[in-house]
Amino acid sequence: MRTAVDDLSGHLRVFASVTACGSLLPDLLTPLRTTHPRVRISLRTGDAASALALLDQGETDLAVAALPDRIPATLLTRQITHTPLVLIQAAALTAEQAPDLNKPFVLPRQGLVRTAADHWFRSLGIHPHIAAEADGHEALLTLVALGYGTGIIPDLVLQHSGVRTRLRQLPTPSGPGQLAIGICIRRADLHRPLIAAAWAETRPDQSNRSEHAAPS
Repeated sequence: MRTAVDDLSGHLRVFASVTACGSLLPDLLTPLRTTHPRVRISLRTGDAASALALLDQGETDLAVAALPDRIPATLLTRQITHTPLVLIQAAALTAEQAPDLNKPFVLPRQGLVRTAADHWFRSLGIHPHIAAEADGHEALLTLVALGYGTGIIPDLVLQHSGVRTRLRQLPTPSGPGQLAIGICIRRADLHRPLIAAAWAETRPDQSNRSEHAAPS
């Protein structure tokens, strides 16, 4: 049994996309690292669309992921930020005043961005020409930079992309919407001291952030 706060030890498995690792995790995990220095953190990166599935399958303990409108009752989530979905094109292409929705698109193969894009196209009565599908945001950005078509991507990903200088954002009066980004754990794991500590120490600051838990 723990006798002091800093006696907590163990192995915490964290999953996040490459973008989240660079832009969100340093601030989120620093309090846990400071308060509980004996806790070991292993970090797995991959396609953001896989985050909740990996958590549900027990392959990770904590995930930073885009939050669906309906959170599974088995999960607890805390929103930490949000990001709009934007349209992008290769910077080398001729600049347009507005996106031509009849031109080819590069879209994620699955996940919330693809769901939002499909819903947006339906709302506009458009059947897009899909030139390519990508597994992961980084792959999508590369295909767009190569000129395969117009992409739909979270602005947070665009701003932290290594190929950002080869891309440009297209103006849209009404875009595909936005994503909420949050921390997720399994509700059943909250009794574990390590998970409870991680949940408590990754509580975001009070500036432009909010918290909610999935309904039971």
